[in-house]
Amino acid sequence: MALGDFALQFNKNTYGLQPSSGLNVGVLAPGAAAEAVVPLATGGPSMAMQPLTNVQIAVKSSAGVFYFQTQYSLHILLSEGAASDQGEFLRMWRMLPDAAAPWPVHGLRFGSADEMRDKLNRNNVHTVAQRTVGAATHFYTSSKLGDGSVFYSEIKVAGGMQAALMATKSANAPAIAAYQQAVADICTAM
Repeated sequence: MALGDFALQFNKNTYGLQPSSGLNVGVLAPGAAAEAVVPLATGGPSMAMQPLTNVQIAVKSSAGVFYFQTQYSLHILLSEGAASDQGEFLRMWRMLPDAAAPWPVHGLRFGSADEMRDKLNRNNVHTVAQRTVGAATHFYTSSKLGDGSVFYSEIKVAGGMQAALMATKSANAPAIAAYQQAVADICTAM
């Protein structure tokens, strides 16, 4: 039996993530497979989820409706061009409550500090400042979500660019762990 009439729907989720176009697969003959790219947007119905990046999805076809859930990396929601300047970074770093315990990041995939800075910037983790103290490089970064949440981080890299410690502050404290995991994913991805 061929499958057709595909549709995709997301339940309410923390950041209102939703498909911005339909699921264009066409009709699939028995045993056939197809791939589809579905652009996503924010602005849909929202409701706090646990974990924050959890999304429940329904896929409808002529065979019925199938439900599943998955998690996404928070970095896909970081805004382009939303870097803080050094003055704002310092003001907010002093004003926000102390960061949680430093988050260790192991298995970095960089040959140099410049390579790390460039990859972070390409993924909207904007470098506000960078300095070297002894054998360690310190990155001071800022990122912003579409909902206005801003994250300020100090990332201390030592050990030949193999490991880092990250401390993050934000007024959106419940999202700090998801943000730090997203930055760790960026730093350890090939």
